[in-house]
Amino acid sequence: MDAGLSVERVSENLLRFLRSEIVAPGVEFDARTPLRTIGLDSISFVQMILFIERHHGVSLSESLLTAENLESVAALARRVCAVHNAVCSSLETTGENLGCRPERYASP
Repeated sequence: MDAGLSVERVSENLLRFLRSEIVAPGVEFDARTPLRTIGLDSISFVQMILFIERHHGVSLSESLLTAENLESVAALARRVCAVHNAVCSSLETTGENLGCRPERYASP
């Protein structure tokens, strides 16, 4: 399993991305702030999901894009790590895990 992927790491990366690319300057928020309160629109959410796929190698299925999972950066980071860990565990069980690379696999 890739021990380098943690909720904290994913949260930090998402916060940096949102602050630099999506959210208007001067808007204060942290990992627990509800995303609906910081001015995100549907395009912003798509950009955020694509960022996760590119930078963390985790592809979230449509069924995981729920209001609960998209409530905050922290909630989304927890789901990303859960999917990553599930994929890596599955690969370990099948003997395919040679340095788990979840970017090769979609979420279950």
